Amino acid sequence: MAYSTEELWSQALTVLEASLSQGVYKTWIFPNMLAEIDEQPDLVICTIESPTSFHISILEKSFKPVLQETLSKLIDRPVKLKLRVGSFNLPKNKPRTKKDHVQTQPQPNPISPSSAPRESKRSQDAQSLRSHDSPNFQEPLRTQDSSTHSDNFTQAPEPVSNTILSPTVSSLFSQASIEQAEDDMVDYKIRQAGLNLNYIFENFAVSSTNEMAHAAAVAVSQNPGKAYNVLFLYGGVGVGKTHLMQAVGQNILKSNPNFTLIYRTGEEFMNEIVEAIQLKKTIQMKQRYRSVQILLIDDIQFMAGKKAMQEEFFHTFNSVLKARGQVILTSDRPPHEIDPLEDRIQSRLEGGLIIDIQQPSFELRTAIVLIKAKQINFNIPMDLAQRVAAAITSTRKLEGIVKALHSEHILRHKPVTHELVQEVLGQHKVEEHKVNKIRAKPLDIIKTISNQYRIKLIDMKGPKREKQIANARHIAMFVLKDNLDLPFAEIGRYFGGRDHTSVMHAVKKIETHLVYDEELRIQIQAIKTSLSGV
Repeated sequence: MAYSTEELWSQALTVLEASLSQGVYKTWIFPNMLAEIDEQPDLVICTIESPTSFHISILEKSFKPVLQETLSKLIDRPVKLKLRVGSFNLPKNKPRTKKDHVQTQPQPNPISPSSAPRESKRSQDAQSLRSHDSPNFQEPLRTQDSSTHSDNFTQAPEPVSNTILSPTVSSLFSQASIEQAEDDMVDYKIRQAGLNLNYIFENFAVSSTNEMAHAAAVAVSQNPGKAYNVLFLYGGVGVGKTHLMQAVGQNILKSNPNFTLIYRTGEEFMNEIVEAIQLKKTIQMKQRYRSVQILLIDDIQFMAGKKAMQEEFFHTFNSVLKARGQVILTSDRPPHEIDPLEDRIQSRLEGGLIIDIQQPSFELRTAIVLIKAKQINFNIPMDLAQRVAAAITSTRKLEGIVKALHSEHILRHKPVTHELVQEVLGQHKVEEHKVNKIRAKPLDIIKTISNQYRIKLIDMKGPKREKQIANARHIAMFVLKDNLDLPFAEIGRYFGGRDHTSVMHAVKKIETHLVYDEELRIQIQAIKTSLSGV
């Protein structure tokens, strides 16, 4: 064995202290001690001693999987945990100094906190827990004689504020302490699974483009393994596939933290297979995946054409379903478009519930802006949220815009105004134009728009003001300004010598309508697409 019991337990405590709250760590984890390590051919049996049977019941209920997982990672072998009641043991690998010896000697009378020197955190907690287990335990009292005991110590007393106090009996066994331990256990399991704590149902904006996917995800989280198994979500970038998948996983763990859940991207799954083959650990990997109860794989299209990955996925998939576990997959395309993909895998995927998540509507994008702002305690007015949603179609870029506005407001103390929104959007538009820049000449743009709306070119430039003609003319002026950035006066000359103020009015009118008119946005996007090839 590479570690002694003291060394292994010390490393385990370091890992657990970093992931749990101090109250839970000191109350339920620290008082225990790794007593024995028994190596078996296929696993390692670790025996942990707890100070009371109540500790054992809490460990069994809330922390046993965490302890097993932590020890297993440290020794790189499967671990089985045994719990028993025993006395608390101090670490034996640290030599005791003369000072330590004096401090741990029993005293004839209790010592007041102000006169006692600061001991190590582990020594104090151990002594306190032994006292709490005594049937005659009483809180130490301050006496007149207590100050005389300080003469027996070689070090001057330190302030009470630096002394680490052990939990009291009432806090140790309180319902609030137990509930806090359970909440910390859930958060620990969520983080260990690699799930994003922000990807929950409460933060997911629902509209007609994703309501079916949302309803199916909620149903699966409430009844895993039975409702809609397999659940296959597909759609473009940033439509919320990963958010919904991880929200399901978090809901399941909140209901039952003892569920074994694995979340991986397609690339991570492939890398694990390659690493297992290289290190000759394929058996351990197969055991880990095929015994899981909830399997979440993001971007499953990554396995197209990868034979080893498809082979392992097929057997893992079958094992999880056979054990009535839940499988959730996401992809940027439906199963029949993942090519090449083995027929046996495709047929199994198509036997589940397949849902297409559409690109978010204007209303949904506005809701996303408001939700993202609320998550960082940033108040953005509705009209400005609509302005951002009208300009940006990518949900991931929406989050970036919100963060950029927040940083400008907090760090540079700029008020949240239309001017600030326009400034931040302008910085992001540079990149968009690089991707799809219109190089057409002004006359080509006007001609294309007149054909789009079936209006004669002479009427576009003439004095007629019928609603359909005026609308097409305003759109043409907007496109010329937005894409070619021509001066208002020059744009006016292309339309029969109109005044620059008329052009400014037309451009402003289209910008305002774009905020809430989804059909207009689609029309202008179609015009830009057709012009990009001119």
